[in-house]
Amino acid sequence: MGRGGSDTTAVALAAKLNCICEIYTDVDGIYSVDPRVYPLAKKIENISYEEMMEMASLGAGVMETRAVEIGCKYNIPIYVALSSEEKRGTYIKEYDETMEEKAITGLTINDDILMVTINNVLHKSKNVSIIFNKLANHHINIDMISQTAPLHDYVNVSFTANLEDEQAIDEVTRELTDEMPGIEICKDSNVAKVSVVGIGMKKQSGVAGTVFNIFSDNEIEFKQVTTSEISISYTIDSRDTNKAALVLAKGLNL
Repeated sequence: MGRGGSDTTAVALAAKLNCICEIYTDVDGIYSVDPRVYPLAKKIENISYEEMMEMASLGAGVMETRAVEIGCKYNIPIYVALSSEEKRGTYIKEYDETMEEKAITGLTINDDILMVTINNVLHKSKNVSIIFNKLANHHINIDMISQTAPLHDYVNVSFTANLEDEQAIDEVTRELTDEMPGIEICKDSNVAKVSVVGIGMKKQSGVAGTVFNIFSDNEIEFKQVTTSEISISYTIDSRDTNKAALVLAKGLNL
């Protein structure tokens, strides 16, 4: 059934039967931060499908994204709890306004990523298109993308991808080097992606500024930043991963 196959199958069956899906596992619910990283993390009583899908896609390993997608599509509440004890777990369900009371619901960490920077790319949209078309042709999923401002008609292009795609990326870099003489390609696997997620960000401002202040106060540098409607992700040096998780969890009251 593959990774997460049992969860996905359970939710699909619940959708067919039009009933709640209860998943009993080795964790007693969904936490704001991985308790192995931050032992004081709070258990989340209720989380929206949207937030759970975002957290799963950004590195939270408790639920498979596809299972939550099915629950969302058919509006099937999913209950995640510990199989060995009668502790209250977490409900993954349809959004309601009470979920917006807090700007940030959770924090995720993904350290299985690779950051690739292509330097000295001639500043033409065709060249950037060539880069990402080749990545697509090799079925490489790209996450965070950044590009420097042009300097003497050249730019640097950076992106992150799954570490498991490194071999395919090496093939792409060989093709690009042949096609674009003069470029320099650097790979960095000593990076991690730290993300904050919360549906409350739709209506509450200032989250990005708060995170930047926390990073600044704790001398944590970031290499890239990207946002969605309910999340902000930062690429940082892997040496700072635990430190970033701890100071963000404390600073954001997670």
